[in-house]
Amino acid sequence: MYIFNKLSTSPLSFDLDNGKENFTLIVNPTAWTEMANIIFVDIPAGTGFSYAETKNGWISSDNILANQANEFIKKFLINHPEFLKNPLYIAGISYLGLIVPKITLELYECNERGDQPTLNIQGYILISPLTDKFKDFNSRFEYAHRMALISEDIYKD
Repeated sequence: MYIFNKLSTSPLSFDLDNGKENFTLIVNPTAWTEMANIIFVDIPAGTGFSYAETKNGWISSDNILANQANEFIKKFLINHPEFLKNPLYIAGISYLGLIVPKITLELYECNERGDQPTLNIQGYILISPLTDKFKDFNSRFEYAHRMALISEDIYKD
């Protein structure tokens, strides 16, 4: 069972004939793009379609997220070495603005140490990122005041 059909535009799909635990990726010959691939990973467990099967799987922190992402990327590329030479960009949205630079830096450091596989890291992409918890959260009040969304009295309080 393939998850794409002949009209699908996704570059890759899953072949689930051998079960969820033994799936393989299939290149879609009718994809709109032959120049790039993208993998969406929902982290931490509980976001998007992700879930955990054990109590420990729900435990999360910034460091755990970065380690899990790095482990996934390395394992994926070890299992699919045909993608090793492709330029690699790590991307994230919102809260991952704090995590993506850490993930990318750790992958660079792995390359510098000579860890395998050697990754062709080109950079990272942040979309509407959280970059500093204190400044980002506390600037909301100032923004609301300047946009006349809250009164002077509320702002001063």
